[in-house]
Amino acid sequence: MNLLTPPSNFLLFWIALSLLWDVGLVAQNRQLDATEIVRRAREAAKHKDEPAAVYTFLREVVLQGYNSKGAVTERKAKTFRAYTDEREQELLTVNGHKASPEEIAEEKQRSRKQKRRFLNADPMNPAATGGREENLMDRNITLFHKKFVPKLLGEESIQNRAAYIIDLAPNPKHRISHKIVDRIFNQLSLKVWIDQEDYEVAKLEAKLLKDVSFLGGLAGAVKDLKITVNQSRLGANQWVDQTVNAFFDARVLWKAYHFGMESRSDDFKRLD
Repeated sequence: MNLLTPPSNFLLFWIALSLLWDVGLVAQNRQLDATEIVRRAREAAKHKDEPAAVYTFLREVVLQGYNSKGAVTERKAKTFRAYTDEREQELLTVNGHKASPEEIAEEKQRSRKQKRRFLNADPMNPAATGGREENLMDRNITLFHKKFVPKLLGEESIQNRAAYIIDLAPNPKHRISHKIVDRIFNQLSLKVWIDQEDYEVAKLEAKLLKDVSFLGGLAGAVKDLKITVNQSRLGANQWVDQTVNAFFDARVLWKAYHFGMESRSDDFKRLD
């Protein structure tokens, strides 16, 4: 009988047990709860001022208007040259033809108005906001953290990258100052996929669960709302919208709004 056999087997057993224990500890550390995952996503959003490579890409946007029966009544397609830094995107084409100077000027005015309203940025007065606009997805993460209660549903691969699936249920007790938005959010079903490495939102899905009316329907109503966003990773902690699909069906007083929007980004090129 070889007296070295028992100790060798015993040693291998303890090595295996130690490895399993280490793996268990790693797995345990990776089992984050939904609140911690969302917290890390908010922290990741705070590091957007760090220098990063600049990319340029094409963004194609299609806007469609519908009548009450769902038939398309109006369609407009635009192509933009966009950038990942602070510069404004450039309107290239409208409905297949080269954008005119008037169309370019009108688009710039509309874009600047939206940035002032939604992104806390004023391109005409950069000193007022420190020369930096907020990322819409980052701002929403902060908003969702306050209004929605996160629940971890599981994990899924998004563009060959591991992501946490988070369900965000509205908390009616937390009220947003904008009453209309608050009522809409109370009826919103929201799900996000958060990248496990960068803690960026890789995907977002939102839809309205039931109609939301105002003053018993006299002032208007929101009947349908669907939004899907997919983001693409260009580099470490650098993400950009790959596709955006949205549909909105509402009525304000006697005027109805039925429109959809599709946006797709491609032809990413790094600017050296």
